[in-house]
Amino acid sequence: HEIFQHCKTIRQPGSADRIDACCMRLVQEIQLSASLHLESAGNGDASAIYPIASYLDLHFAENPDMEEIAQKYGMSYRSFLRKWNRLFDKTPAVYLRERQLEEARRLLEESDLKIYEIANACGFDSVSYFNRQFRAAYGVTPLSCRRK
Repeated sequence: HEIFQHCKTIRQPGSADRIDACCMRLVQEIQLSASLHLESAGNGDASAIYPIASYLDLHFAENPDMEEIAQKYGMSYRSFLRKWNRLFDKTPAVYLRERQLEEARRLLEESDLKIYEIANACGFDSVSYFNRQFRAAYGVTPLSCRRK
């Protein structure tokens, strides 16, 4: 649905990037689904965590509240964390931050959006915080990344 909405405004600046991002999220969800489906054959945790992981992968820029999400999917926050940690080597917060930074890097490389627009689109409240996180993750500033 989101892709079709963007197609209606294809001639506006940035529409192609938004369509690319939607398609990328769709492919990532399919990949995540496939990998977690294989794991879930022998592990009940994967089938319980899969919908949450998929949701987080699609809504990373919204800075979702983990406790609310766990409740929405019928488990306590503590139970959610235990099951998540059995499947992944990182906390949900680290997972979200990495996803935000990956999308920011992609936008820096593939779009003409300003850095503050990218920071905002990826869920960062502050450009300076975005700059610090980006530099810590990739060893370069967002501006340097764009120039490369």
